[in-house]
Amino acid sequence: ISLWDAIIPSKEHAKFSIHTTNKYRLTDQGSNLRGKEFNLTLHWHVMPKTGKMFADKIVMTGYHLPEDYR
Repeated sequence: ISLWDAIIPSKEHAKFSIHTTNKYRLTDQGSNLRGKEFNLTLHWHVMPKTGKMFADKIVMTGYHLPEDYR
């Protein structure tokens, strides 16, 4: 599931803030996600002007969804 994406054109633009509203809405159809544990994974791709492109990621664990929500 993609919750956020952006193109960062340079190191000067590498700082970002995440607002409270998501670009992509996460909907739990059937209430199967209530109380579940989940990970956040940040993926990125670096495309230099010259040279080889590379990708990496970091996984952040230990998040829990609430038991009750709207």
